[in-house]
Amino acid sequence: MPEMARKMADILALREMLRLGLTAPDIRAILPPLRQLRAAEKELEARSIQILEEERKALLAAEPGARPPAGSGARMRRANAAFQERQEAAWEAVARAVGDEKADGLRRLAGSGPLPGPDAPGVGPRQPLAPPGAPRPLQPRRPLQAPGPGQPAQPPPPDQLEAPDQPHPVSLQDPAPQPPAESAPLPRPSQGFRPPRAGAPGRSPSLPFPPGQPMGPRLSLQELIDLLEQKLAAMRR
Repeated sequence: MPEMARKMADILALREMLRLGLTAPDIRAILPPLRQLRAAEKELEARSIQILEEERKALLAAEPGARPPAGSGARMRRANAAFQERQEAAWEAVARAVGDEKADGLRRLAGSGPLPGPDAPGVGPRQPLAPPGAPRPLQPRRPLQAPGPGQPAQPPPPDQLEAPDQPHPVSLQDPAPQPPAESAPLPRPSQGFRPPRAGAPGRSPSLPFPPGQPMGPRLSLQELIDLLEQKLAAMRR
């Protein structure tokens, strides 16, 4: 099954390359900056592992009561900032070689393309989500309005009526035993929650990709480079 998914992703990516109009000269021009970007990714991974291992060793050697060693957050942020500069420089080189449209399409294939902001078509501002289990905020009650001249008084809403005090009846006999409530049958292992299908009555179909963005696969940078090399070799035949 993973092999089938890999083939499908390659087919979708190749169709997107065909839509972008990538030529053999385009691929030859963009492969060098993409390879440099891949080398920067490997350097960032190696540097991050080194920073974390240094912090791990410092914590292993720390004695109780001693000052805790400095964390690795600041060094990780500096390494990531340096990588982002190299990343932007690589994609700018791709844009200079083949144009902004093709560069943006390839960047989306690599999963690092720009996502639509709150002002993009079809995308509204995101509302903060309440934590799970938090009570819903209470809505203020609408104040009662005095009736106008010549109009009858309106009774208050039912939720604002006060029930009159009524004495509770006292029974001298034990209440009759109630039959046990029937519990709902437990679901079988084969049963479970199934999300509604797209196009179900009363439900709008869900989009697998953000609105305003063309649908397509997401490849790693190394997978994109391999696919471009295979396409270039096939175009030379």
